[in-house]
Amino acid sequence: MCSRRITDEHRLTYNMDMNQNLIIYSCKFHYED
Repeated sequence: MCSRRITDEHRLTYNMDMNQNLIIYSCKFHYED
């Protein structure tokens, strides 16, 4: 699984399957204050 920061608070968490399809697991609210 990979992740990229969107903002200071949010991250995009994703992976690629064997057919190079992008699977998105979450795209915000990754961090809490």
